[in-house]
Amino acid sequence: MASPAPSPLAALNAIRSVYLAAFLPSPMFPAHWGMWIPNALDQAVGTLINVRGDPCNGFVHEFERGYRAHDCESRPLLRPLGTAADFPDGPTVPGIDTNPCNDLERLALSIPPPALSLTPAGSSQRRFRVAIKNCQTWLRQLVDAMIEKGLIDPSAKDILDASPQH
Repeated sequence: MASPAPSPLAALNAIRSVYLAAFLPSPMFPAHWGMWIPNALDQAVGTLINVRGDPCNGFVHEFERGYRAHDCESRPLLRPLGTAADFPDGPTVPGIDTNPCNDLERLALSIPPPALSLTPAGSSQRRFRVAIKNCQTWLRQLVDAMIEKGLIDPSAKDILDASPQH
């Protein structure tokens, strides 16, 4: 006797793949990094967890819902970071928000986005050598937090180290 087909709800309790999404605008600018999580029932669409901004103005959290990484005009390079314990999907209607739908998104919001780390050229403020923080810095912190909580394997750090940064 054949076993019954799994219900759509069973997919919601599966292990979830998580990906680094690296956007490579040009050799002159750093790559933009985010974390893409495909939805459990439709792997073509998911949520891009990232911070947007720049070192002169600071960054803000973003959850890009209904994100289709393979259909995106800027075509991110997707690198598997590993698998994580499952969590509920967010809304699938395309849009950007900062309302967490699951523990991973709450964890992402717990890591402050990088504040401004560069002084604008016209500023009269005294200039010091600073460590520039950006989306890559923030994503590394998110992956570290995921590793610390046992949500993903420590080998995810090796994937980040081998990924395009510029």
